[in-house]
Amino acid sequence: MRGFWLAAVLGMGLSTGGTALAGDHPDFSGVWLMDLDDPDSAPMAPILEAQGASWIERKAVDSVAVKQTITQTKDAITILAESTFRTTTEVIKLDGSVDERETERLGKVRAHSFWDKDGKTVVTEMHYKTADGKNAVWSTRRYLVDNGKKIRVDHLLEFEDGRKIRGTRILVKQ
Repeated sequence: MRGFWLAAVLGMGLSTGGTALAGDHPDFSGVWLMDLDDPDSAPMAPILEAQGASWIERKAVDSVAVKQTITQTKDAITILAESTFRTTTEVIKLDGSVDERETERLGKVRAHSFWDKDGKTVVTEMHYKTADGKNAVWSTRRYLVDNGKKIRVDHLLEFEDGRKIRGTRILVKQ
């Protein structure tokens, strides 16, 4: 799964519609475009650098807009992320179940997603070991802003030694 980290970054910029599903969770369905110039957007390159991504990969993830087509059911969110470099599909299960996968860059990754206690934020946590064997957790929090016209995706990479690296993506409803 060579491109998992990029798929994760692209996919972690979820998109939302603004209507409610059963249980009063926001519906993230729709077509969304990443807004790299939004003042609330913060670079993802520092997170990718900490994960061993090359300069070219880091530059691309912070300069290429991604279109996301999102479909949501009660149990999952499916994200079709399209850019000039690649197209990926990510399925986020919303039941908290653990998905384990092996990636070229991060090795074994254990991920799970769930609705936060507020019922309006989707949280995804990916646990893995760094190249030097230390524990790391990459968390994202996705939620609607600007009356459902945008979604904010806050990324936090936390290391066992206490270091934290943050990034933010803003997506605009098309």
